[in-house]
Amino acid sequence: MDHQKLFKPFSMADLTDDQIAAVHILWKRGNLRFLLHSGQRKMLEQFDGKSFACASTCRQIGKSFAAVAYCIEKCLQTPNKRVIYVAPTAKQVRGIALKVLKPILATCPPELFPHKTQDELIFKNGSTLILAGCHNKGDRLRGLTANMVVVDEARDIPAADFAYISDAVIKPMLATTGGALVIVTTPPDSPDHPFCMEYIPKAIIAKSFFVATYKDNPLLEPAFRRELTEQDKGELSTIAFRREYLADYTTADQTRLICPSFNYEEQIRRLEEYQKVKSPPDRIDYWVGIDLGCINRTAMVFGLFDQMHNKLIIIGENVFANPTTKDVVEAIMSGEKKYFRDMDSTKTVTRITDIDLMFINSCRKEYGLNMRQVIKQDRISMIAFLDDHIRNGQTIIDVKACPNLAQQLKGGLWNMKRTDYEASSDGSHMDAIDALKYLDLSVIRTSYNRPQGSRGFASEPYTSMPTIHRKQEQALPLDAMRGGFSFPR
Repeated sequence: MDHQKLFKPFSMADLTDDQIAAVHILWKRGNLRFLLHSGQRKMLEQFDGKSFACASTCRQIGKSFAAVAYCIEKCLQTPNKRVIYVAPTAKQVRGIALKVLKPILATCPPELFPHKTQDELIFKNGSTLILAGCHNKGDRLRGLTANMVVVDEARDIPAADFAYISDAVIKPMLATTGGALVIVTTPPDSPDHPFCMEYIPKAIIAKSFFVATYKDNPLLEPAFRRELTEQDKGELSTIAFRREYLADYTTADQTRLICPSFNYEEQIRRLEEYQKVKSPPDRIDYWVGIDLGCINRTAMVFGLFDQMHNKLIIIGENVFANPTTKDVVEAIMSGEKKYFRDMDSTKTVTRITDIDLMFINSCRKEYGLNMRQVIKQDRISMIAFLDDHIRNGQTIIDVKACPNLAQQLKGGLWNMKRTDYEASSDGSHMDAIDALKYLDLSVIRTSYNRPQGSRGFASEPYTSMPTIHRKQEQALPLDAMRGGFSFPR
C-alpha cells in the first residue's frame, strides 16, 4: 500500500476489502509499520530490541506519529504490559498524542479497539497506554511501573528538570520490569541540554542512536525540498537550518562556545597523524587531570605528554557522580591501569587536581596516592589557553575514547555574561572540560621549551604564567611537585 495515502491521512472507506483484511491482520500481529513512511520505519527499526534508544530528527518528519504507533505496537504485542508516552506538558499530550491517535485508531479492527479514558488506552489483552505530561517535574508519574517509557519532544522539557525526571521518576518505573527507555526529539536550542550532553553519548556507545534529516522525509513538498537543498550548500546554511532540518544537536551560538576551536573530525585526523610519529615510551610522560565534584559530577582525563613532539594526547576519561575518597582513588588507579598499561617502568604518573590540600593529604596518607594541586588562573584565561592548544594541535583528544569530554567541547556554552558555564542540569557542569583545563595548563607549563632529555624545568617557563607563580615554580624541583605538594597560594 502507498504509505503516503495512509499517513496523510486515509480512510478505511478508500481501501478494498482485501486491503482492509490485511490491515486487520497487521493489527492482530501488533505491527503498525504499514502506517509509516520509510524514515519513520527506519527510526523504529533502530529502537527494536533495545533497552535504551534516542532519536534526533528534523521538523515535520512525523516522529510523534511514529512514537505513538510504537507505543501501541508494544501494547498489542504482549498482554498485561504498561507503556507510558511522556510529553513535556499535558497540553502537548493533547496537541501531539491525541491528534495522531485519531488516524491510527481509525484503522483498528473493532474487536481490538481499546477502551479510552481521558489519558489512557486500555487494550483487550490487558495492556495499557498512559499518555502523560511531565510538568511539575513529573510528580504525577511517581510510583508507577512501566515496561516501556517513550519521551517525546525532550527538547521542550526544561534542562533544569530533565535530569530529575529521568533519574528520579522514569528510571525507577523501569527498575523492576527491565523495561525500555526511548527518547525522541528535534534538537534542543542549546547543546548543553542533558539530551545532548548525556543521553546521546550513551546511545552512541550502545549503537542505539538515530538521526533523521530533511533528506529522510518523503512528506516534503518538492518545491520546499529544493529550497532546503539550496540552503544545505555550505555558506547558505544557518545554525537554525542545521538544527531544525539537519537534526544537528551540536549547534549553538558560536560566540558563546567554550572551546570554539574544537572540531570532532579534525581531532580524529590529528590523532591518526600523531600515531604515525609518536615517540617511544621513554619519551612519554603520564598525566591525570581530576575535577572533583561535590554537587556536580567528578571527571578524570588521562593523558600522555610526548616530550619530543610537545603534544598532550588525551586517551581516556572517567566521569561519575557522588564519589567517596575511596571511590576517587579506585577510579584513578583503575584508569591508570587501563590507559597506561604501556608505561615505562622508570616513569611515574603526575596527577593534577583542583582538590583542596586536606583531600590531597588524605589520599596520600590513607592510600599512598600522590596528587598535585593546580595553580589556578582565572577561568577565561585557562580556557583560552586550552582552546589555543586545541587549535594549534598541541592538545589532541581521542574523541572516541572520551565521549563525555568530546560532547562538552563540541557544545558547551558560556552563560550570557561569560562569567561561568551555562547552567547544566545533567550534573556535569562541564566537569570533563575542567579536568582537561587543569591538566593542559599544568603539562604545558612544566614542559614548555624543555630541552630534549631534560627532567627539570626549562630555564624560561611559559611567559603567560603570572610572575609570582614563575618564581615559585623555579624554586621547586619537578620531583617535589610529583610528590603531591602544592605551590604556595
